[in-house]
Amino acid sequence: MKKEETQVTKWLKANNAEAYVDEFFSNGFYYVEDIDDEDLKEIIKEPGTRRMLARLVKEKKERPVPPIPTLPAETQLDLSARELKSPDGISFNLPTAVQVSPDGKKVVAPSELKQEEWMVVARNSCLLYGRRMDGREPAVAQFPVLVWRVPGEDRFVRSEHLAAEVKTEVTYTETASNYVSQGFTKVTATASFPFCSASFAREHTEKHAASCKNKQMFMTGIWHYPRARILLQECSAVSPSFVRDIRNAVGLAGTGELSEQDLGELRGKLGLEVTEPTDAQQQNARQAVNRVARVLLEYGHVVGWNVELGGRLFFLHHRSDDGKSSYQEYKDTTSAAVGIKTAFARGEAGASQGSGKGSEDEAHQIAETAAFTALGGDTTFASNPNAWAATIKDPNLWAVVSIDEAKNTISLLPDLLRDAIENLWRLYGRGGPLDGYLVELEARIPGKRLLSLDPTNHQPIVVETYKQYEPLPGTLWNIVGRRDDSYCLQHKKSGYLLGVVETALTSFPPETLKRTDCYQAMWRIFPVDPSAIHGGEFSDCYFVQHVVTEMLLANNLKLISGSVLDADPKAETSRVLMWDLDPLEGEHYA
Repeated sequence: MKKEETQVTKWLKANNAEAYVDEFFSNGFYYVEDIDDEDLKEIIKEPGTRRMLARLVKEKKERPVPPIPTLPAETQLDLSARELKSPDGISFNLPTAVQVSPDGKKVVAPSELKQEEWMVVARNSCLLYGRRMDGREPAVAQFPVLVWRVPGEDRFVRSEHLAAEVKTEVTYTETASNYVSQGFTKVTATASFPFCSASFAREHTEKHAASCKNKQMFMTGIWHYPRARILLQECSAVSPSFVRDIRNAVGLAGTGELSEQDLGELRGKLGLEVTEPTDAQQQNARQAVNRVARVLLEYGHVVGWNVELGGRLFFLHHRSDDGKSSYQEYKDTTSAAVGIKTAFARGEAGASQGSGKGSEDEAHQIAETAAFTALGGDTTFASNPNAWAATIKDPNLWAVVSIDEAKNTISLLPDLLRDAIENLWRLYGRGGPLDGYLVELEARIPGKRLLSLDPTNHQPIVVETYKQYEPLPGTLWNIVGRRDDSYCLQHKKSGYLLGVVETALTSFPPETLKRTDCYQAMWRIFPVDPSAIHGGEFSDCYFVQHVVTEMLLANNLKLISGSVLDADPKAETSRVLMWDLDPLEGEHYA
């Protein structure tokens, strides 16, 4: 919540205590009800002001709580606010929890919940919040990207409180499995999204890991316990705050409806409709890309559009692909392990679903060693599936456990604004996971050998350095994305591009970068250890492969034929092909 939007900030300003706004906000006071006498004594120095505010706090807390008014269909409410207002101006607060039977034995069907109870469930489950896709696992965004829209009918919800199932998924990187375990489909977990370069990296790494000869299997076993399916298009609308912040990010002030003239001025400022934008237009556009990216960190890159609420228990099991089992057999074995761990809770014998004695033994081994993590329900019972399952009866403990349809949050914007933001990304966004980074290319073996260009003839050379702090100017390279899987390596000092003619390493002049067909100066960059099976030893280590010749760049600047898919990072033949591309901290060339 922004400082200017908090109830405490507005309350202090209204009562001539604006001087204390920053201190209350920095201490996490957003609502007046959270303030007590001790807080006022600690923060407010003037006795008169302190006594006056203490009296107002007491009056507010003792004021009777007004009943929730009847809300007409299509009413929009920001459920992140403590105090809500009806269309006719009546202020009210939502209860903190849905009332359930005292003994907790009754299963609450979604159809039994009232309008205000659905709002409580939506708020407690973060249903209206987007998810950030830039980390090792998804994270709930800071602000809601949607507001609740009171539905006129019950089409927004479907009861699923009588169903529970075992689900499994197999991915080839741990990061992808983290997203799957939190409810994303495998397709969404490994997809790329605008203004989120980390998602491009995740997609690229998963595809590369799946193609490697020595695959690593990350098997996610899930006991899925849904209670309701929610269709967000029937009960939500885009948050006006999100639209406002996106508009501000690209320089469109105000909150009124956008006109073609507004968008025309924006396109001119950012060079969105010219074939050769000026330097000023390019600079404006890149700054706008960075500002939009920061807004999406606050509101999320995606939001669930068709989701399930309830609970799930899941575990992650990792093993190497031995080539003896099929993809489906891995899934069957994992499903069998989930069945064994939840057999008592389901009232079954827990027989393995694996095919054959070997897979049955492995299923039992996984069941004995893997530990469940809970999403939804009382998470303290994660190790006791029987006790945990009983807690899913309580709607107050429902979580978003499955996102079967996800929308990128840019698509929620009004049509004209959405088209402009998408065009901005298409022309100036970073297309690949390394696009835009400023790096040194250091040979893995031996260390301190950096790729550079000879200052006299711009030919590739290796520089021996024993640098301690600052990098040498001639050893810095800009990584320029050309397509999702290829880049140009541009020498920062001279602007020349690293390239190949026939089978010899060379360089091309800076103007080559303006051509769409500069294939001789294009490279693919593959992570050495995409599944991270060697820990962090090769975390910033890559193979560099020429697009046209498909040859690999060695540390002596020779080009060698070979496949990165069969490479063993520990083998000497592979290590001479490895380059450390550790991006400089916080550095982008654009």
